[in-house]
Amino acid sequence: MKLMLKVLDLKNFKGIKQFKLILDKTEVKVYGANAAGKTTLVDAFMWLLFDKDSQDRKDFEIKTLDGDNNPIHFLDHEVTGDFEIDGRTFTLSKRLKEKWVKKRGQAEQEFSGHETTYYIDGVPCKKAEYQKYVDEIIKEKTFKLLTNPLTFEAMKWQDKRKTLFEVCGTINDVSVPGYDKLQQHLNGKDVDEFKKSLANSEGPTIYFKISRYFMV
Repeated sequence: MKLMLKVLDLKNFKGIKQFKLILDKTEVKVYGANAAGKTTLVDAFMWLLFDKDSQDRKDFEIKTLDGDNNPIHFLDHEVTGDFEIDGRTFTLSKRLKEKWVKKRGQAEQEFSGHETTYYIDGVPCKKAEYQKYVDEIIKEKTFKLLTNPLTFEAMKWQDKRKTLFEVCGTINDVSVPGYDKLQQHLNGKDVDEFKKSLANSEGPTIYFKISRYFMV
């Protein structure tokens, strides 16, 4: 499967009022000074796909701010992406807008929250349908591992081991160097039982060897 982003279109996303990034090459490098909006492009792309920013945060500021860092109201904040997968094209779009209500007897409208609408090829859809569509194309975990070299390093060791086994396959115990010697120490116990017994005896050196063998 070959997935490519062809166009990324931003409207009132964070500090960018209007910007269209057209990717007509296999590799495109984006240059700019600090605070020029490079990270905003990545945030917009991640939000479009996974409802998060480039720092894996769901709760981040999308709205455009004024000079006093207050949100500018009555703006729609939108990101659209044109994609190609194995020769087939499709478009994803997401729009965040404010909700305002005018109660009876009041002269002015009151802010009542936000609403996010989702579109697949220009057709409105429910959030669950949108997320399922994206997940069937590429899963969030896979995408991050492929696009961010720091993702794997930031994972817990248990998740690292699980990911490595998913990619490389499991390891036969007998093929682990030192397995025969380990069996002599286990003396019929499983690893968890043996580790408990070591915790109450002088066994830190042996425990270190077991940890190496079983990647724990």
